[in-house]
Amino acid sequence: MNFITGEFKKDIFSGTNGYLVALFKVKDTDLLEYKNKTITVVGNFVENREFESFKLYGNLVEHNKFGEQFNVVKYEKLKKEGKENIVNFLSSDLFKGIGITKAVNIYKKFKDDSLDVIKNNSEKLFEVKGISIKDVNILHDTLLSYENTYNNILKLTDIGFSMSDALKITTVYLSNIEELIEKKLYELYFNLDISFNTIDKIALMNKYSKTDKLRLKSLIIYSFKLITESIGHVFLYLDELYKYVIKINKEEIDTKIFLSIMSNLIEEKLITKEDKRYYLTEDYLDEKFIAKSIVLRLKETNITKKELDIVEDIENNLNITYNIYQKEAILKSLKNNFLVITGGPGTGKTTVVYGIYKALKKQNHKTKIKLLAPTGRASKRLSELTLEEASTIHRFLEWNKDSNTFSLNENNQSDASVVIVDEFSMVNNSLFASLLRALKKDTKIILVGDKDQLPSVGSGNLLSDIIDSIDNVVYLKELYRQAKESTIVKLAYAVNEDKDIDFISDNELNILEDDDILDSLKEIANSHINDDYKEFQVLVPLYKGSYGINNINKILQEVFNKKDILKNEKIINDVIYREKDKVIQLVNMPDNNVFNGDIGIIERITDKEIIIDFDNNKVKYTSSTYNSFALAYAISIHKSQGSEFKTCIIPLSTSYSIMLYRKLYYTAITRAKKKLYLLGNKNILKVASKNNNSSIRNTYLKEEILKLREENYDM
Repeated sequence: MNFITGEFKKDIFSGTNGYLVALFKVKDTDLLEYKNKTITVVGNFVENREFESFKLYGNLVEHNKFGEQFNVVKYEKLKKEGKENIVNFLSSDLFKGIGITKAVNIYKKFKDDSLDVIKNNSEKLFEVKGISIKDVNILHDTLLSYENTYNNILKLTDIGFSMSDALKITTVYLSNIEELIEKKLYELYFNLDISFNTIDKIALMNKYSKTDKLRLKSLIIYSFKLITESIGHVFLYLDELYKYVIKINKEEIDTKIFLSIMSNLIEEKLITKEDKRYYLTEDYLDEKFIAKSIVLRLKETNITKKELDIVEDIENNLNITYNIYQKEAILKSLKNNFLVITGGPGTGKTTVVYGIYKALKKQNHKTKIKLLAPTGRASKRLSELTLEEASTIHRFLEWNKDSNTFSLNENNQSDASVVIVDEFSMVNNSLFASLLRALKKDTKIILVGDKDQLPSVGSGNLLSDIIDSIDNVVYLKELYRQAKESTIVKLAYAVNEDKDIDFISDNELNILEDDDILDSLKEIANSHINDDYKEFQVLVPLYKGSYGINNINKILQEVFNKKDILKNEKIINDVIYREKDKVIQLVNMPDNNVFNGDIGIIERITDKEIIIDFDNNKVKYTSSTYNSFALAYAISIHKSQGSEFKTCIIPLSTSYSIMLYRKLYYTAITRAKKKLYLLGNKNILKVASKNNNSSIRNTYLKEEILKLREENYDM
């Protein structure tokens, strides 16, 4: 391992977790050819590096794009010496109210001993002209805090924590870092947002036992969360959970020890057991609350002439004739406090939502109606089609990103009279429970979605479970004439119903059975080069591999947005982003009115920020939020849900074999509005249409609702 000492001169890139690429002026080193030269350094660092000298330990590496760099493994801050260093440090923003004059006066009095005096003999500072009691306290307390924090950070980074995690830990654990390191590392999993894998790796390297009780508790909870979030289960059976825990642990665990830890977790109310079902307690409470909230609203009343007249007036005003299923949906929405409307593509779900909105307003013009959807794209589309304001569920609930809580909740409920949620198949148990808690008991709830689309990311199978357990469901079965003639719609239904697929190309559907999918993809992209590339979308089930999202994005970036000396670029996590690139938002940022799934265009890139235009909503990103977006020439099928695009391309590769299931490809096909390309082996689609096993999830909502209905539950 080599070393270099010196100072940071310029940041080239700063990312999350304290990650930094910077220019470093070398004053001393064992790499003699770099002495008194500037070198690029890469690593994780404490945020404040201004006016500091450092000794960096690491190795020279050759980056395939950026050449020679010094990869920093660890570092230490050097003691400040000399007038310039000490004066600059004391007059920095760390020491509020001190300034250059007082800093110079302190150095004049104590020279290079200034910092020792401040730390150990701060009363001597009164000998300095212009120094007040307040100044003394600021100097002494800030320096001690700064040094203690820094020393604690070093202790944590020395055992393997990243700078980002170390900073996070020191803000909560202000003292007893040694005790934390020696005995309580697994506490961090429960108390801070630090991954189990990170903690486990560090703890085991520091001689913790694999059978440590706190380790096994956190391992079980981590395994439980991983499975419920990735597969969608709400509960697990004990043998299932044990197998998952063993698989993740990569080592057998004595069943007696496992059962003992499970008993402790149940006593501590982290896990709840009901019959043979084991739940994370928050998931258990959510499922129970959802069932009760639905059953409470299920009282059905008869349709009268008054409701029939309202629907007739709406038809006359809008110059439309609803089919029998659409009319049933609108009538039931006027008389029921809970209703589900489901239908496939071309059945007029959004037309019905607009009709319901108008009918409810006609019934009572004071009715406060909220139109909601799970994603920004879906809410925007709902707003465009109904000509009424719509928002994401997160925005409606006033989500706080930092605390991951909602301002609207059981203690601060919305005054909405009616809530209509579109694309409901995308909503998971946790989000729906949060929405229900924020609504009054008499708030009317109308859920709209396609039960055959992908279920939610996260636990639960809400739409299917609710449909299977209540009577207040309207099935939209009639296709509009235009939809009946659409080969895209016909293909979607054929896949969904596992019928013979008629692969005939026409103006809407283009099938290219080419062994070289990527070449065909480039050809098609070039043929659409003059189109709005926000409306040209490749949909892919996987991220990695030649036919994965990451590689396809690189290929299509060079078609739609080639390198240009007039376009600024920035490299983030080895991905090139340039001005005019199409990107997708990956997380909700409600303060900026941008949400997971929103698609925008990079408008400007500077050294310190990136500006992205989301349909005239221009959002500024800095290094701390660069991981909030990704290239979007190709996106996952899951991410596309709730959106529609004029032109869609679906590659069909055998490399997707683990993702070949019906709901995934049905969802992908139904994203295309005007044109759909299928590239590759068309038999892939036939295989997918026969596999309907993807949506089997451990849930008990259906049974819970049926039980409460039988008991005539009334909250």
